[in-house]
Amino acid sequence: MDGEFDVAKMDTARGYDLFNGPLDGYIASWKKPLALKGEELVRIGDFFFVEGKFRWDSTTQYFPFQKPKTGSIVPAKLVKRVLPIYPAEAREKGIEGTVKLKVIVGKDGSVTVLSVVTGDPLLSPAAIEAVQQWRYEPWQLNGQPIDMDTTIDLVFSLKK
Repeated sequence: MDGEFDVAKMDTARGYDLFNGPLDGYIASWKKPLALKGEELVRIGDFFFVEGKFRWDSTTQYFPFQKPKTGSIVPAKLVKRVLPIYPAEAREKGIEGTVKLKVIVGKDGSVTVLSVVTGDPLLSPAAIEAVQQWRYEPWQLNGQPIDMDTTIDLVFSLKK
């Protein structure tokens, strides 16, 4: 890409209230040689000069050479839910609670259980077995199905 860097010192006294005084701040831009007036500078980022080194200001973000990716996202829709079978041992011991699973809903709508986030060890296997049978209309990004990780909570209760 034709052009050159342009660096300008910025006034940080107003933006950063520090005990030791203002930071040495700089705005880095890319100067395009054949751009229209007012469009020749493309801002790349903000930097600070601290302890003899330039440090990038990660609180500002610019996309100078490509447009940021945006799109429409449609969340998954549950189409088949299988209820867990209450484990006999957990029922006998009066164990209740919620099992939280970290899962991936695949492009094909299947569910892959990655891990048990929280939950009683007697209830977790039943939750995993049930959720593995669930089916979704998958997440979509710009009309295309995508894999997406999420969490699923299953509540085990002895009260009816």
